[in-house]
Amino acid sequence: MPRRSAPQSSLLLVLSMTATLAGAMVSTAGAPAFAASPAEQGSSACAGRYHDALQAVRGGVYQTIKGAKADTHKADDRLPGTLLFTPPFRQRGSEERLALIEANRLAKSRGRPVWSASSDDRWIVDRIASELGDYLSQEQTPYLCGGVPGYLSTLRSYLARVGGSPDRTKALVAAQRTAAETSIRAALEAMRPVPIPRFAPRLRPADDPMSGLRPSADIGRPMGAQTGETSAADASRTASVGETASGSPAGSLNDAGGDPGLPPLAPPKPIALETEGDRIGALERLVKAAEAAGFLARSAEIEAERPAPPGDVAKDDQTEPDTTGAIEAAPRPVLVKLAAVKPLIVGAGTPIRDPLVRRTLVAAFSDIEALDYLENRPSDEDGSVLHAIGATLDAIEDARKASCDCAAQ
Repeated sequence: MPRRSAPQSSLLLVLSMTATLAGAMVSTAGAPAFAASPAEQGSSACAGRYHDALQAVRGGVYQTIKGAKADTHKADDRLPGTLLFTPPFRQRGSEERLALIEANRLAKSRGRPVWSASSDDRWIVDRIASELGDYLSQEQTPYLCGGVPGYLSTLRSYLARVGGSPDRTKALVAAQRTAAETSIRAALEAMRPVPIPRFAPRLRPADDPMSGLRPSADIGRPMGAQTGETSAADASRTASVGETASGSPAGSLNDAGGDPGLPPLAPPKPIALETEGDRIGALERLVKAAEAAGFLARSAEIEAERPAPPGDVAKDDQTEPDTTGAIEAAPRPVLVKLAAVKPLIVGAGTPIRDPLVRRTLVAAFSDIEALDYLENRPSDEDGSVLHAIGATLDAIEDARKASCDCAAQ
């Protein structure tokens, strides 16, 4: 049995007593000494209608909780059950750390709701479900309509603690997407060839392609000026042309305003990662960049085509292989692609000997994998336990609004 938190147990016990407290007080009062007033008779009528409505909820939407709980414990054995790429250590912001923790929990849950991997969360869900059963099964009392809004509000607060809010989930996805874009750019930058200077400025041939570029402000100036050893004449010339004391023209890159003669640097182009196809494209871009730079040799395993969705098989060619089985065996194409390249990136057999390139590639693949888990988080929509509990709470609230209207009569 999972260990129960004392405050949680006590609070839910109070909730179960709240709805029946008035009925218990009436039952211990004995026979009434006076005839019931019209207001009391109206209250009893409302309680009767509400009790009948609760029985309808008990026999209807509440029954879906049991079936949803049975499906919750079914894990997808086709998923690895852990992250394929271990996230490397680096400085992370609070949102990025929480996103990585959530992705790790999703990987371990193998397609099940993430709360099912926590014994505390499972206990809260089971306790809410049983508490609702007790509430819907209680006997009719004249005060059945009392305290319902607070009761439902408390249950919803515990339900939100388990499932989280949609806004919170979107924030984690956005943080992880930003982290993945940053690590992809870092990996591509690490695989770029290092520029090697060919000629000193004075020895550059006339037909060199760089000869048409604007020279640096220091080229052609006396050596003393380039080293900071300026004479009085140099200082006067500097003041006359508006140069700074450092020897660079005013408004150059050494100043906060930038170089007015050059266009501003364009921001980096965003990397699309929203869809599954975008993430596969990013993986293929990294692999092709590693191959072009000579870090990886072309491999049939890497170049294998991803499974086509059902219906894409050519109808005019009956010899085209059926990929339906491949779809069923590979529910997550991004994970399949990552599993294919993992032996080439990590381990003793990796052909990548540059530690910087290997580290940045691992970080990029790890961030893409974490993002894929967050994007494929099990939904709390129709068929889930949390959705069934939420629908039951909504049905109780609707029944109260429709039945407990005696005060307005």
